[in-house]
Amino acid sequence: MDEKANSHQQPSETASDGDVGHVLLSIDKDAERSYVRKLDFYLLPFLSLCYFFSAVDRVRITITLTLSDAQYIVI
Repeated sequence: MDEKANSHQQPSETASDGDVGHVLLSIDKDAERSYVRKLDFYLLPFLSLCYFFSAVDRVRITITLTLSDAQYIVI
């Protein structure tokens, strides 16, 4: 049981001392561009709606603060 616990703590035999903890990645630029485009198509409509409702909320707060009690607009 102690051997199993110690084996997880030992660095890889093939890695040198300077390479421990580093991973070399090869990123395909076309695949990355495609993924970012898909992510944009999913996120941009949602974020646009959030921005729109934030603007509407700010306008309503401004209207509420500038009008007296008798002039409230119910929307």
